[in-house]
Amino acid sequence: EHSDRVVGLAQRIGERLGLETRELRDLGYAAKLHDIGKVGVPDMVLHKAGPLDADERKLIEGHSVWGADLVGRIPGLEGVARIVRHHHERYDGEGYPDGLEGRDIPLASRVLTVADAYVAMTEDRPYRRARPRFEVDREFRDCMGKQFDPWVVGALREVVATPVDA
Repeated sequence: EHSDRVVGLAQRIGERLGLETRELRDLGYAAKLHDIGKVGVPDMVLHKAGPLDADERKLIEGHSVWGADLVGRIPGLEGVARIVRHHHERYDGEGYPDGLEGRDIPLASRVLTVADAYVAMTEDRPYRRARPRFEVDREFRDCMGKQFDPWVVGALREVVATPVDA
């Protein structure tokens, strides 16, 4: 269900930003497959309730590269693999795996980052309840220009029709 929600939201944001048909298709595939690299992460790390140690964090951070490698083996999905690889980059350059910054991050990856974060914050997880909308709005406002592309957050705001004020 998580991936399905991410797909729907990412494509709506992408449409709002004017992505073309092929770009929307690739974004949809990437949104569906963005966490496929987690098959290489042990369950005890994926489901750990407390903070991750340095080795566990390294395993988790490897999932975007592993996922891109898996997806990239399918002919015709090279663009999807690129989106998957960069969906944990941060707008300020502090993300992973390559430390890309701003518009050096593929637009579809920036869209996926925002959609994935929004869905994650607004759904129940085994270790926490969904966050209230005002907290989600505040998180996006506080992280614009840092974790998230402000232009993409603006499109999210329009798509979900909630006040995610800048």
